[in-house]
Amino acid sequence: MKGKGREGKTQAATIAELLETLKGREVPVLSQGSSLEEAIHMMARFPHSRLLYVVDGKGRLTGTVSLATLVRHVFFRSHEPQIHPRFLINAIVTEAVVDIMERHPISATGEEDVEAVLKRMIEKNVNEIAALDTEKRLIGDITMIDLLAFLIARRED
Repeated sequence: MKGKGREGKTQAATIAELLETLKGREVPVLSQGSSLEEAIHMMARFPHSRLLYVVDGKGRLTGTVSLATLVRHVFFRSHEPQIHPRFLINAIVTEAVVDIMERHPISATGEEDVEAVLKRMIEKNVNEIAALDTEKRLIGDITMIDLLAFLIARRED
């Protein structure tokens, strides 16, 4: 959706504007050394999210752990009728989120256009992404519902 600028020109809504509407909402963040047990507890604390964001010591996003990945890993016996030995070894030695995280998650920056991010999320078939600053530090999370609600609210204004 577009808003009117000072000179009457239309302006695209930015992710920074959307993040302003989400101020105060905590983001499920884990360090790279966090255990899988910590990940389970964190997932339970954040019902709005199906992603956990993994950051380094400087708060930079290094990966994500989805609910689906966590469930598959924790309950691997229920999901894999025949387990190949190489997966069994991985399941036995995995103890930290860094071992199961997605290392190249989709993200957005504050300067990006909301509609462009929405389109990218639809194309990549994701419902939630990280919002990052210019130094790749996590500044928020955005769900598909957040985007849709923001666009509807802007249209009504």
